[in-house]
Amino acid sequence: MKSRNSTSTLLVNVYVKQLLKVVAFTLPLIIISCFMLLKILSYQLYLNSIDEDHLIENLEFCFYFVAFVVALFVGVRFFRARRSLLGLLYLILAFGLFFIAMEEISWGQRIFNIPVPEFFQENNYQEEITLHNLGHRPANLPEDKGNYIDMVFPAIGFIGAFAWLLTLMLPERLKARYNSILDFLVPPWYLSLYFFPVFAIYLYVSICVFYLQQFPSTEPYIGSQEEEPAEFLLALGFLLFVIVSMCKQSSKIVRLF
Repeated sequence: MKSRNSTSTLLVNVYVKQLLKVVAFTLPLIIISCFMLLKILSYQLYLNSIDEDHLIENLEFCFYFVAFVVALFVGVRFFRARRSLLGLLYLILAFGLFFIAMEEISWGQRIFNIPVPEFFQENNYQEEITLHNLGHRPANLPEDKGNYIDMVFPAIGFIGAFAWLLTLMLPERLKARYNSILDFLVPPWYLSLYFFPVFAIYLYVSICVFYLQQFPSTEPYIGSQEEEPAEFLLALGFLLFVIVSMCKQSSKIVRLF
């Protein structure tokens, strides 16, 4: 009887895990559909929701900040388990997430009414204390912005969306040797759609930047208002990634404290 109950519990756990993976995989499609529907039904409300210091940007800050805390916790646990490489990588990830979170709120500029230094007034197209808005795009791109972020974001999106496929192509010998590390570094397949939109949108924008330099009279089909939903999914994707890593870690490390 006890063995039968254990088998039933195991089957239920497997079913729940598979169901959660399907939910996680389909959630970005639902979110994108909601953004599209809102844009069609009320374009002004759509613009308001993705505007500076409004709902979507505030949620992005929350996602990144919580992800920072979780990644920091995971990194410390790895150090306690004497897995220093993963610990170091997660600490780097944690502080990267913290940096992005603070960039989202301009390092508290508007919250604490911090005066904008002259450098940012001259070089930041939004005249705010952020690094990711330094630089310029061709004038006929919305908001006249563009910089290194247009290259970094497609790279992050590509890695997050397709790295799991690359790991499948590794030789079995390498998989067996490095699987315990890659398992915590590569986002699983069911998180790929959180990263793909930012890859696609920013790749398009990067192409536009180059193309508009050659043909300044051309108008782009996608503006900056399409970037914010993609960045929202990216923030949620990072949060889910570190949560999944924490769950994997808990199941593999029995006792750390």
